[in-house]
Amino acid sequence: MLRHVYRLVIILLTAVMLTACVNTMDNMKLAAQEKFRQTLAYHFTRQFGKGIGVVIEGLAVQGGFLDNPLVRILLPPPVGLVIDVARDFQQNPRAVLLESLMNHAAEQAIPGAGPILQTLITEISQGDSQNLFAAGKTAATDYLREKAGGAVYDALLPVVSEDLAASGALEIYGELLKAHETAAIITGIPEGETPPVAVDELDDYVTRKTVDGLFRMLGDRETLIRDGITSIEQGSL
Repeated sequence: MLRHVYRLVIILLTAVMLTACVNTMDNMKLAAQEKFRQTLAYHFTRQFGKGIGVVIEGLAVQGGFLDNPLVRILLPPPVGLVIDVARDFQQNPRAVLLESLMNHAAEQAIPGAGPILQTLITEISQGDSQNLFAAGKTAATDYLREKAGGAVYDALLPVVSEDLAASGALEIYGELLKAHETAAIITGIPEGETPPVAVDELDDYVTRKTVDGLFRMLGDRETLIRDGITSIEQGSL
């Protein structure tokens, strides 16, 4: 009888030890997976921080906005729409010049966004970094825009304003706007047409489009970075 008791005790102890080993292995596996996710999130944040510089450098060069159809700043509606619909844009050298000057202003101003975004990305906590990494395709870009979009606009606006004034863009836009208004008086304003951007609002229009273009390109860059890290993650499984 005592022998049976000993056997039962040994079986129970063995089961307990095996259960403890399994639990330990599970805990170790979970800890390793969590550490791996932390590493990936850290890697993502670093790569995205570098990506900010790459995007801004690409936009700041001559033609960075003008030659990129994804971010090219078009003439404000309805003036730009009227010229385009009339297929008169390329035949209107003043319109072509204005569009070039607007995009040049954006290219001159965009470096001012770099320090703001780089500072914000370095201040992201480990927890926020993991949350952003686990979120959607452009979660980090959306986070930057929410937190710093206004500051970026404020930093770029003075540079855009100065460049537009110095280049003669405001005068050219005034000419096109006057021509549009004259045509509207003769032919009538189409129903539902948006009021034109005023001359003294052109800097606001260009700055807002510059900010939009910046975050559009950052979102694309973030998606590429995520795709690369996802391939690493899948390869480790």
